[in-house]
Amino acid sequence: MPNDDLGQKIERTAKKIGKDIEEEFKDIDLEKKMEDFGKSVEKGWNEKLGMLGPAVTTLFGFAALAIFIYIFKYSEILGKGLAYDIASLFEEYFLILVVLLLVFNYVNYYLERMEDTGKYIKPFSGAASFTISLWFISKILLLVDKNYDVAFVGGLANFLHDNYLMFFFLYLGINFVYLFLKGMLGGMGEY
Repeated sequence: MPNDDLGQKIERTAKKIGKDIEEEFKDIDLEKKMEDFGKSVEKGWNEKLGMLGPAVTTLFGFAALAIFIYIFKYSEILGKGLAYDIASLFEEYFLILVVLLLVFNYVNYYLERMEDTGKYIKPFSGAASFTISLWFISKILLLVDKNYDVAFVGGLANFLHDNYLMFFFLYLGINFVYLFLKGMLGGMGEY
């Protein structure tokens, strides 16, 4: 019986702590604060470095990717396995990834400066980036399936791999519907 009492006591205490934390932070929109912080850092970064900002960002991405590959492939901490296979995949496409990172960083940099026309071009950039990310995710899921033989993961990887264009146009369509509704609802507020 003492264990039951202890378990119930811990449960009541955890619920009280949870309610106290929820009450403390109920008026704080953490997601909005993080988004605003990210935008202010990006704006300050681009103002200080100008056209070099995307190149410096790419260098950080290059370094992070190189460290990831080194840790999981060449340090032999984990031996050969899933992490090794994923690092090998990134090593195989390393140059392409760095070039894509540089291109997308500069595209976003210039689209931010082209306020009116940029908002109509940005969905294409986002859709391309999203589709390329899905391609890499499908490759990683295939590696997971190869290492652990999980049918669901293999099926999901094949579905992603076979439907790139659908995801590209779906992403594009959602963005243009959003822009249309934003413009339509923004126009209603002016009257």
